[in-house]
Amino acid sequence: MSWIPFTWIAFIGFVATTWSLIRLSIAFPAQIRQNWKAKSAEGLAPSMIYTTFVGYVLWTLYGWSEAPIDWPIAISSSIGTVLSVIIVFQSVYYGRKRKENKK
Repeated sequence: MSWIPFTWIAFIGFVATTWSLIRLSIAFPAQIRQNWKAKSAEGLAPSMIYTTFVGYVLWTLYGWSEAPIDWPIAISSSIGTVLSVIIVFQSVYYGRKRKENKK
């Protein structure tokens, strides 16, 4: 990619980081609110929930372990990790509640 000037790479990184933060600030909180109101995460595929969580954890570890720290990846992935932990918790908690209510 040496043909792309550094300014383009920085611009693409800025846009990607901005988009990730927008997505995290809109989509994940909306899903968390929906789960909380419905007291269920039933509409979400467990494979999506857990693979998203693992992906954010891995990107967070990568971003923070780079030397120097890759701040855009570290920050956006850390936020994604926290929000995906909430969704994982909701999935497990509401799933257990649903099983208890069926007994």
